[in-house]
Amino acid sequence: MNEKELKKKINGLRNEIDHKNKKLKDIYHELGFHRRDADTLRTKRDQFNEKAKKLRQEAKSFVVNRDKVNEDIGKLKNKRASLIEKIKTLTRDIKETKGYRDELNRIARAPDTLLTEIYLRDIEKLVEKDMPIEDEVRLFDKIFEVKDRLLAAKKADTVHGKVSSTYEEVKKLNLNIDKINESVQSLAEESQENHQRAMNIYKEIDVISEESTQSHKKLVEKYELMNPLREQIGSIKEEIKGVQEKLAPFVDEWEKIRHEREDRKKNQDALIAKEKLQNKKRISIDDFRVLLEKNELELSVAK
Repeated sequence: MNEKELKKKINGLRNEIDHKNKKLKDIYHELGFHRRDADTLRTKRDQFNEKAKKLRQEAKSFVVNRDKVNEDIGKLKNKRASLIEKIKTLTRDIKETKGYRDELNRIARAPDTLLTEIYLRDIEKLVEKDMPIEDEVRLFDKIFEVKDRLLAAKKADTVHGKVSSTYEEVKKLNLNIDKINESVQSLAEESQENHQRAMNIYKEIDVISEESTQSHKKLVEKYELMNPLREQIGSIKEEIKGVQEKLAPFVDEWEKIRHEREDRKKNQDALIAKEKLQNKKRISIDDFRVLLEKNELELSVAK
C-alpha cells in the first residue's frame, strides 16, 4: 500500500473514531442530563425519608404519652371500681342495719325519752305508793316490759347512729368517685388529644412516604434509562479501541514511509550542502543543520 492509499485509509479510520467520539459525547451529554435528574430525585427521596423518620419519632412520643395516660386512666378506673364495690357492700350493710333498727323500733313502739319517763314514773309509783298486790304485780310486769322496750329504743338509736355514719362514709366515697370521674374525663381528653395528634402525623407520614415512593420510582426509571447509555458508552469505547488498534499499524507504516522520505530528502540536502561547502559556496543555516545531523560537517572540513 503506497503513501496515498495509507493516508486515505488512516483518514477514514480517524474519521470513524471522530464519529464515534462525537456519538460518545452526545451520549455523555444525555447521560449527564439524566444523572442530574437522578441526583435531584435521590435528594428529594432522601429528604422525604429523613422527614418521615423525624415525624415517626414525634408521633412515637405522642403514642407513648397516650399509652401512659391510658395506664393512669386504667389505675383510676380500678380504684373507682374498688370504691363502687365498697359502696355496694356498705349499702347492703345499711339495708340490713336499717332492717334491724326498724325491728327494734317496732319492739320499742316509742322514743327512748318517752319510755325513760314512763319507766322512771312507774318505778317511783312502785316504790312510793301502796297498792293491792294484784296492781303491784301488774305494775311490776309493766316496768319490765317498758324496760325491754327502752333497751330496744336505745339500741335502735345506736344502730341508727351507725346507719347515719355509714351514710356519711358512702357520701364521701361518692365524692371520691366524682373526683375520679373528673380525673378520668380530663385524662381521656388528654389521651384523645395525643392519639389524634399521632394519627395526624401518621397521615402526614403516609403522604410523605408516597412522595418518597414516587421519587424512588422515578429514580429507578432514570437508572433504567441511564444503564443502557452506560452500556453504549462501554460498547463505543471498545469500538474506538478496536479502530485505534486497527489504525496503529497503518500509522506506523505511514510514519515509516514519511521518515524514509524525510531521510532521503535530508541525504539529498546534505549532499547538496556538502558540495556547496566543498566548492566554498555560502551555506544556509538549514544546510549547516543537515550537515551536523549527518555528521558530514567535520568530514567536509577535514577534506
